Amino acid sequence: MTAATVERPARSTPRPAPSLRPHPPGQVSELRLAALLTAVGCARRFARHALWSWRLDGLGELGDSVDLVTSELVTNAVRATGIAEEHPRYVDLYDQPPSLVIVRLRLLAASLFVEVWDADPTPPVLREPTLHEEGGRGLFLVAAVSKSWNFYPSRAGGKVVWAELAIPALETTQELPPPVLPRRSPASRQVRPVEVTDDLSTLQRVLHGLRRLDDGRARSR
Repeated sequence: MTAATVERPARSTPRPAPSLRPHPPGQVSELRLAALLTAVGCARRFARHALWSWRLDGLGELGDSVDLVTSELVTNAVRATGIAEEHPRYVDLYDQPPSLVIVRLRLLAASLFVEVWDADPTPPVLREPTLHEEGGRGLFLVAAVSKSWNFYPSRAGGKVVWAELAIPALETTQELPPPVLPRRSPASRQVRPVEVTDDLSTLQRVLHGLRRLDDGRARSR
């Protein structure tokens, strides 16, 4: 008896996500995520960790703005190219693997840039939502909390939507915060260095005493 085989439809191979626009070396963090709604929460935690590593997590208003901008830009990217269902079925993920979105945070002088890439080349459109609309406020909120925002087409396809956030703590100095360095704790008491002698007579007396000590231990046994 021959076992029956089940043929699955061929999976479509997702296109590799391109890198974002080249940038000079510096304080940059980048994360690639599947274009699912769960990517929004992951992107927020990633952004918060970047702020912490750059010692900017203590600026409450900046953290709130980064959360909002990251959430809205990633949500728009998922809706444009991914699966926007809250609980997608396994068969949907198997038959049509979701695209990727790239989230990058870049710290430059007194500004923090949030950039999100998606595979849809359609330019984003900013429109003011009406009171009766439940959605459509994403870019409107991004523009409200950002210093500036825009997009640019990717040479490998798709687009990158970015937003620039001002960092008030750095606007006066134009310098990045110094790295955290460990502090040395002072010793509780002074320890005298070990003194080494090369006097031959002293060494001979010490050696003679050690031999007598060994002889006494041997006799006691």
